Amino acid sequence: MNLAETLSRVHPLHRLRKSSLFREFTRRFDPMIRWRTPLLARPIFLRLISNAALMADPTHQEDSIRQTFLALLAALPHSDGGTFWDIGANIGLYSWSCAEARPDFRIVSFEPDAKNLECLRKTSAAWKLPAHQIVPCAVAEAVGRTTFFADEISRATGTLEPAAAAFNATHYGAVPRGIEVETVSLDHLIEQGWAPPLIVKIDVEGAELRVLRGASRLLAERRPILLLEIFGDRVQTFALLEKIGYRCFDSDRKAVVTSETVNIVALSGEFDGPASDALAALGYPISTRAI
Repeated sequence: MNLAETLSRVHPLHRLRKSSLFREFTRRFDPMIRWRTPLLARPIFLRLISNAALMADPTHQEDSIRQTFLALLAALPHSDGGTFWDIGANIGLYSWSCAEARPDFRIVSFEPDAKNLECLRKTSAAWKLPAHQIVPCAVAEAVGRTTFFADEISRATGTLEPAAAAFNATHYGAVPRGIEVETVSLDHLIEQGWAPPLIVKIDVEGAELRVLRGASRLLAERRPILLLEIFGDRVQTFALLEKIGYRCFDSDRKAVVTSETVNIVALSGEFDGPASDALAALGYPISTRAI
């Protein structure tokens, strides 16, 4: 999520979040509410205070990336076997967008934050989605347990990375609280017989390489389309994907990736043709190989 852009538009909220009194109030009072966003046909559940930035300006939340996601979903063939994995699902905007755009898809939402999980479960139940599964785990390089640094301010920047580097520590001076969570790797799920995804969204606030390293078999053998937000090591991330044949593009600028790229779309595999056509129609330099 491009929080810097959002916070610049909702500056009073940004200032409030720097207040320790406001943060303590939010921890104690942040009710879940039913909200109708213009991005979706049906209402969803979210947090009144944590998700205030989203409610203040919903139509500009990752607009270019969401446009790319919907175009890719439309380009994939209709079948009974399509699956979308939403890693770092938060309150589920991408999961719900997929449910509306591709009701034939199975959707798996991965989320370790307890309050976000409550919102996910409430919306999923309200929508009565028959092919939606919620996995209350962080995705990493292996199955086990680890420390998750929860974002108790916006519920959007929880991370497996060291607390001192977390968004809230650097922007609000609030070091996140660490909690122990279960982890799962994507390759482990494939080994357990889970249907492999056609498209994967990864938004894990700096832990991208941990997710990708735990998905080496999935990426090499199944080659799903990837939508990936990068706050970790860009050089290593691009090198890992390029080594196994992925083409990476900047999904904010619709351009080749650079050292400034935050959000990427990566293609390689069976549906590269229709996916490439969809991206070209949006203005991506699809004939240029990203490096």
